[in-house]
Amino acid sequence: MERVAVEKDLGIWISHDLSWNHHVEIVMSRAQQMLNLLHRTCKDMTDIRTKKLFYITWVWSRLEYASVVWSPYTKRNITSLEQI
Repeated sequence: MERVAVEKDLGIWISHDLSWNHHVEIVMSRAQQMLNLLHRTCKDMTDIRTKKLFYITWVWSRLEYASVVWSPYTKRNITSLEQI
């Protein structure tokens, strides 16, 4: 068997030392990209409820996926996730 530093399984990145830093960075990057896309495309939209629905559907769902497994416990991960 080959030894790897990080492995992806069911959309969750698991490192050899069970730190979730790599996974949190990937999740944050994708959520930030989606947030930027929504900001660019929905700039002229005035309905707050629709904007909230888009945020929950496209950004929040990415942040919440399998969070029970990789539940952030370090201050670094919690702070970076709360920024989004």
